[in-house]
Amino acid sequence: MKKYLLILGVLCTTIVLSQVRTDSTNQKKVTDSVSFLNYQANMATHVIYPQKKSFSWYNVWRDLSDKSALSLGYLYTGKNVHAGYIGVDRKLIAIERRYSANQNIIAGAGVYLSVINEKFIPIPAIHFNGTWEILLLDFTASTKYIQPSVGLNFLNIATLKFGYSSWYNDSRRNSFAVGLCFNIGRDNFYTNLPIGW
Repeated sequence: MKKYLLILGVLCTTIVLSQVRTDSTNQKKVTDSVSFLNYQANMATHVIYPQKKSFSWYNVWRDLSDKSALSLGYLYTGKNVHAGYIGVDRKLIAIERRYSANQNIIAGAGVYLSVINEKFIPIPAIHFNGTWEILLLDFTASTKYIQPSVGLNFLNIATLKFGYSSWYNDSRRNSFAVGLCFNIGRDNFYTNLPIGW
């Protein structure tokens, strides 16, 4: 037990002694443990706490809509199945880099307004897609079929995807699909175009 306490003590001392901090006001380096602890105590007295925001439905709406977009599109799945799409997409993860690939993960929900054999059928659906620069991988699940797709993404403004629709109860309708979708949202939804160096 004494051996473990000794190792723990050595580790703690090493961590404290290895901390090198720069005091922004005096521009001096704090290297020893006593100065470091004094520095931390001094900084604790100058903490500025953020003001608490008051609740507002406008703030809730702005937070929700900041990285969301209205999605309008068209899908043709072959076998005389045409569908218009209306839904909402939300950017879940965005990794934007200046000199390398931008990556996004987007989730969406909506409804395909389909015409199948001259009959109007609404088909609710959800989808997840990941983008890497202009490449798009998409997976759509609806109440009638699933559809994995690949395609092109144009700065999250528009997507063009090609996939295969696999219907649950009607395998005769399984076919290749092509879709085009436009997103209308705030600036934070779109991917920035890196221009210049």
